[in-house]
Amino acid sequence: MLWKLLLRSQSCRLCSFKKMQSPPKYRPFLACFIYTTDRQSSKENTRTVEKLYKFSVDIRKIRRLKGWVLLEDKTYVEEIANILQELGADETAVASILERCPEAIVCSPTAVNTQRKLWQLVCKNEEELIKLIEQFPESFFTIKDQENQKLNVQFFQELELKNVVISRLLTTASNVFHNPVEKNKQMVRILQESYLDVGGSEANMKVWLLKLLSQNP
Repeated sequence: MLWKLLLRSQSCRLCSFKKMQSPPKYRPFLACFIYTTDRQSSKENTRTVEKLYKFSVDIRKIRRLKGWVLLEDKTYVEEIANILQELGADETAVASILERCPEAIVCSPTAVNTQRKLWQLVCKNEEELIKLIEQFPESFFTIKDQENQKLNVQFFQELELKNVVISRLLTTASNVFHNPVEKNKQMVRILQESYLDVGGSEANMKVWLLKLLSQNP
């Protein structure tokens, strides 16, 4: 009985203490949040931020999405924006691309121009290319394995896959192009063998393969 009374007594004292306390305020949290944001801003590359403002980019969106790019010492805001403008992007489009894919500003202009030439292999013109970049900026600015990408584009063209299908692959299944070309060739050979194993004819195999790749990018 004694320990029950002790618990009840402690419970009453706790209730009394809570009543004496004032209601919680959110100001301390906000103050802390503002302090944290200010501290982060103080570490940002001011030249990068100023250049992004110049192109009407919403810095808050970048801070929320991938704030690390604002901390980078070396960025290429003007160079990347100029490349996009050369392709026909207006101010609104440039800002939108950089807001949705902030890592674009840490890509070297040389690598981006190489990527531009590579994607132009499957685009009718620059207007079509910039539309693809606007829709899929992350796919375009995934700047790696460019030699593999080029060899894979050529391989799919040799298969007589339509450029519109290859461009769809580039944007929605870009990992396929980062594979060594031999891996993709092996995948195609396996598909061809499987087709023949289930009774498909050699004469119809190419039509079947192109249809399969076109429907399942």
